[in-house]
Amino acid sequence: MKPSSTTDTARQISLLIVLSACGTLSLVTFIWAVLKQPVFNNDFMGIWSFAQYAVSQPAAGIYDGDQIGALQHQLFPGLRSIYAFAYPPPFLLAVGWLTKFSYTSARVIWCGSGMVLLSAAIWALLTPRRRWLGIFASLVAPASYINAIGGETGWFTAAFLLGGFALLPRRPALAGIAFGLLSLKPQLALLVPFALLGGGYYRTFLSVTITVFTLYLTAYLVLPHDVWPAWLNHIAGFQSLELSKALPLTAIMVTVTANLITLGLPPAFVTAAQAMTSVTCAVLTFLSFRNGNTRLATAALLVGSILATPHGFVYDTIPLTAAMFLYSEAACITWPILMLGLVIYLSPILVLTQANQWFLYAVPSALLYLAMLRLAFATPAREIPKYEPNIN
Repeated sequence: MKPSSTTDTARQISLLIVLSACGTLSLVTFIWAVLKQPVFNNDFMGIWSFAQYAVSQPAAGIYDGDQIGALQHQLFPGLRSIYAFAYPPPFLLAVGWLTKFSYTSARVIWCGSGMVLLSAAIWALLTPRRRWLGIFASLVAPASYINAIGGETGWFTAAFLLGGFALLPRRPALAGIAFGLLSLKPQLALLVPFALLGGGYYRTFLSVTITVFTLYLTAYLVLPHDVWPAWLNHIAGFQSLELSKALPLTAIMVTVTANLITLGLPPAFVTAAQAMTSVTCAVLTFLSFRNGNTRLATAALLVGSILATPHGFVYDTIPLTAAMFLYSEAACITWPILMLGLVIYLSPILVLTQANQWFLYAVPSALLYLAMLRLAFATPAREIPKYEPNIN
């Protein structure tokens, strides 16, 4: 049953109050972290250095930790670590423009353009009554603050994912381009092909294929050919190192894999559990989009993407805020669902504290995912408020 205008307005005011309180808490925590440790090593140092390396030295060497580390310490004297390059080669084309700017200018442009793209994607995805609140909630989310601290890719990947689903109803080819750009971080797009096939979006699927092929072909033609075997040789070893005690990144990861490693479970069990989770999410994504509840299925997919990937960080969870708004279009959010959403929304703050060592992010994510899927399968497509963004 569609809520009345008065009820919807009261709900939005209540949600704004809750989000404002959450945003204030996030901001206070962010300021506290900066005052406590005003000089951060941040991942944008790595991203900017990758671009510098690609134009000054043999590209294949970027996958050698000693070589990229030497350049990073030259660029940033006093750097306390190194940033390994684990991206596919086309990523170098995407960040090549950074060489035209100083580090400070490049970071301002990087963060500013990421915020603009994310805001535009949310504006296009959500209904008019939820646009401004959705943008506000996403930008004050703790995941966004973490993204800003590190100069991460989270705003861009969220914009591509959300923008793709916003474009899907009326601009399927453009949607495919947006999804195709996610191949620069392919682990975040594992469920997208199953959604497109399940929903019968074959034109978009073709567009994704062409976009990915074009990106990789361009990189093959532009970059030295030895960069490809270097990447393939490096990636398996890096993934093992990333999830080991030698490089303790699991504390800021939000995946099933990271959580099980935190619990000390054997590697074979962790691998099997993640594989089973990924396959289950893929099947459920296909079936939910086939059922026709596209916007509810999209909300579930945004949450399920974090469960399906073995490699995801807190700043990769920015799209989950939009998922809650999509869910609210079709159902009145109950207190249990609201509490789950708030736990997921606020939990990235724990990364700045010692509590991140025990929080298992995948647990509330799985519960929210199942709740969204339940509604997606139970609600006939015709009963879901239909909104097709007017993108000309």
